[in-house]
Amino acid sequence: TGVFDLTGVAAGSYGVYVENSDGQESVDEITFMVTLPIPVVFSVDPSSGLIGDSSLSMSVSGSGFTDGCHIHLRDSMSGVSITNFSPTVVSDGGQKVTGVFDLTGVAVGLYGVFVENADGQESVDEIIFTVQLPAPMIDSVNPSAGLTGDPSLSLSITGSGFIEGCCIHLMNKSYPVMYTNISPTITSKDGTIVQCSIDLSRVPVGSYSVLIENPDKQLSTDNVIFHLN
Repeated sequence: TGVFDLTGVAAGSYGVYVENSDGQESVDEITFMVTLPIPVVFSVDPSSGLIGDSSLSMSVSGSGFTDGCHIHLRDSMSGVSITNFSPTVVSDGGQKVTGVFDLTGVAVGLYGVFVENADGQESVDEIIFTVQLPAPMIDSVNPSAGLTGDPSLSLSITGSGFIEGCCIHLMNKSYPVMYTNISPTITSKDGTIVQCSIDLSRVPVGSYSVLIENPDKQLSTDNVIFHLN
C-alpha cells in the first residue's frame, strides 16, 4: 500500500511496478488509469428559452469542465438530444461553461442539462431547462370600437406569438369580468394575426383590455383597448 500525489499528472494509462529495496522490479503489465474528474452540473442560466430562438446563449455552472466539452439538452421521454452549435467557452477554473443553442424546431418541454467532457465523461446531475412557447403580444385590434348589442362582431388582432387554438378575451377595466370569442379563432401561420367573432349582445358599454390567451395558458399583457359604445 502506498499514497500518491496526482496533482499535475496527465490523464492516461500508467503501468504499475513494484521495486524492492534490492533493486529488483516487477515486469507484469498491470495498468492504472489517471482520468479527469467527472463534470458536475449545479445550475443553468437561463433556465428556460423560447421555441424558435436560433441563438440562445446558455451558461452552466458546476465543476470539472474541460476545454472542448459539450453541453447537451436531452429529453428523457423522447430521447431527443440537442447540443451547442458553437464551441463552448470554459471559465472560472472549469466551474463555468457557456455555449450557444438553436431552438428552432425544438419541441416544447423539459430537457435535462448535461456536460460531456472531451474524454467522454458526462455529468449525471438532474438539472432542468425548459423550452416554452413565446408569450403572445398584441400591437393593435381592428376595429378598436363596437356597438353594444352586436351578436357577432368580427375582430382582427395583430401582434406576435399567437398559437393555433388561442382565445381572445375582452376584460372590463372597471370590473374583473372577461368576455371570450364565441367562434373558433383563425391564426395566421406566422402567428402575427388572429381573427374571430365575439358576442357583444350582453356586454356593457365601457372600455375593455384586449387579451390573447394561448393554449399553454400564457396571457398577453399589452395595454390595447377596445371601446364598446
